[in-house]
Amino acid sequence: MAQTHFYTVLSRYYDDLFPAEEDTLNFLTSRLRSNSPVLDAACGSGNYTRALLDLGLDVYGVDSEVEMIEIARAKGQSERFFAGDMLELHQLPPAPFGGVFCIGNSLAHVSSRDEVAAFAVRAKEGMLPGAPLLIQVMNPERLKPNEAVALPSLKAPGVALHRSYTYSPESAHIQFAAQLVTDQREEVELNQTLLAITEALLRQHLSEASFSEIEVAANFSGAAFERQDSPMLVISARA
Repeated sequence: MAQTHFYTVLSRYYDDLFPAEEDTLNFLTSRLRSNSPVLDAACGSGNYTRALLDLGLDVYGVDSEVEMIEIARAKGQSERFFAGDMLELHQLPPAPFGGVFCIGNSLAHVSSRDEVAAFAVRAKEGMLPGAPLLIQVMNPERLKPNEAVALPSLKAPGVALHRSYTYSPESAHIQFAAQLVTDQREEVELNQTLLAITEALLRQHLSEASFSEIEVAANFSGAAFERQDSPMLVISARA
């Protein structure tokens, strides 16, 4: 219940806290096909879906949080947004896709390594041959084991989001703690267990799902990935 309430409150401010960023859009548009349907897996309120639509791509979004999808649909073109599990993306009506992207550390919300493997397999099944799969997650190997690390707070009109992560290599999980504070003195907290997704884990499951041309970067600008230093992991592959 606490987790649901947190995301319900977050949905009201999501657009302002997580706007579509230029370097991310440049990365996506340089790799995604413009003549085939593209899927934003875990699209949230649809910021990137809509930004890419404005740039001429044929984009659809799916998210498991119903509140987020309702916000996305309320902005128009509701038929492009699906409430559902990204592990079932191969069954969405626009499939097969000419590209799939899953950013914002969204893949870390799956419950197990088996589900990472399932995501890779389902993505492959739901994509055109040679289409790009683009994933961005936090790099857990940069975090000090079993020590809480606070990220810079995110602020937008009327709200602040405070976040910290504690990485447990033994369990291969990250404990995510968040606090959302609004100007109306509303405070909601979240403690959630995320899967620690490493470069090796992603490479393994993408290879097993027969993806090729697997490339890794430290950010959307293409900086070289350093396992113990890079805050994020950006990986691309072809179906």
